[in-house]
Amino acid sequence: MARNVRAPFVVCLACAAAFGLLAVLALSVDAGRHLDVRLFLRLVEHPPPGDSWADVAAALGDPLPMLLMLAVACGIGLLRGRPIDALAAVLVVAGANITTQLVKVLLAHPRVKIAIGGDPLEPNTFPSGHTTAVASAAVAYAFVVPAAWRNLTLTLGVALTLAVGCSVVVIGWHYPSDVLGGVFVAAGWGFAVLALRRAVRFRSSRRRRVSSRTPLPSP
Repeated sequence: MARNVRAPFVVCLACAAAFGLLAVLALSVDAGRHLDVRLFLRLVEHPPPGDSWADVAAALGDPLPMLLMLAVACGIGLLRGRPIDALAAVLVVAGANITTQLVKVLLAHPRVKIAIGGDPLEPNTFPSGHTTAVASAAVAYAFVVPAAWRNLTLTLGVALTLAVGCSVVVIGWHYPSDVLGGVFVAAGWGFAVLALRRAVRFRSSRRRRVSSRTPLPSP
């Protein structure tokens, strides 16, 4: 069981390390910034057909839709009699989104939206809050749905995250690195809460085993 707790914790650390490396490449290394700009220009100048979908998809990362998705996830957990899993969903969404908002302030950087007349992007665009919101909500559902539905839930969550991530780039809100950063934040929190959830479950099961082996006092 210790290995089951250690594995997601290690992946959480890997997500944090990947996020740190991405931040350095996107904000401080010329080659990384140039690659980011090229990808941004390609998506903004040559959007996919019917790009009006982008505004609709991006709106899914707004606070109200995110809270509604979280409320449904918590309802599923509570209806299944799993309040700990509902709490895990809240921790993932709250932790990921608070982290993103704090990092936005700490890593504020005046990058330029070259594709649109040289106007600057907002300095606090890294990581993408909309991507973080949708990705963390997708992870939240993985905690509360039955195991048989988990793979399908994660697949749908990945598809929705990709749609929102692409949309915020297409409409010029974020660079691709911002989107990837939001994914790393949500994934890191997901694995951190998974490690915590497994640790709590292991401690509870061990306590029950100890209690069952303790002889009752003689009358």
